[in-house]
Amino acid sequence: MLLKVRNAEFIDLELSWMKEKLKNNREKILEHETKIKMLEETIRQANLELTRLRKRPRLE
Repeated sequence: MLLKVRNAEFIDLELSWMKEKLKNNREKILEHETKIKMLEETIRQANLELTRLRKRPRLE
């Protein structure tokens, strides 16, 4: 009986650790997704500016 209780406690601790690890990984993924979206927006803005500059008449 004592062995079953210790196994249950160990499994509970292991599950708690895994849950915390998944939570931390989820937070890191969200941070990376946010950074990616910011980079995509920066690229989009740069492309718009480049298009605008290409349309401008050149002075020679």
